[in-house]
Amino acid sequence: MTQTDLKLVVRAQIETERLIVRPVIATDVTSLAAILRQPSVACWWFDYDTKRVRDAFVGSDSDYPFTVEHRGETVGLIRYAENTDPDYRCAKLDIFLGTQAQGKGFGGEALTGILSYLFDDIGHHRVTITPRLDNERAVAAYKKVGFRPVGVVRQFERSPDGQWHDGLLMEMLTDQFAAA
Repeated sequence: MTQTDLKLVVRAQIETERLIVRPVIATDVTSLAAILRQPSVACWWFDYDTKRVRDAFVGSDSDYPFTVEHRGETVGLIRYAENTDPDYRCAKLDIFLGTQAQGKGFGGEALTGILSYLFDDIGHHRVTITPRLDNERAVAAYKKVGFRPVGVVRQFERSPDGQWHDGLLMEMLTDQFAAA
């Protein structure tokens, strides 16, 4: 598959039982910024105003952001970045869901949909995710989907107060996903 082919595949929309996961468009910025201001999200995703949301998620060349929708309402975002070198081919994920969407299984459903896309359609063999080590809810959700802890990434992320926080590197291999 060529780089041009990859760009065409990226425009795909992923449909799960309850969700539509589709590429972010400019009209999503307001909804995503509002979700990122919610206390249950803002404590992990710092300082995302409307401009930063637009810059980070609309027309990004370095990663592929997708809006997560439930019944036509934006409930979150999932994005991936990838290493396309054939000898190191893999992807990494990031996700957030608004308060109203948390605890309903939407995160696992969105992750399963994007994992299927990354493994089956794009052809990756490994996908990683790195939540903050103290984000117990996220770590538990990722384990439930099938991610396995690999190790601690020390001083992985700096919070607005200047403190560094450790991350937990988690991964899933294509054969683990297929077996789940």
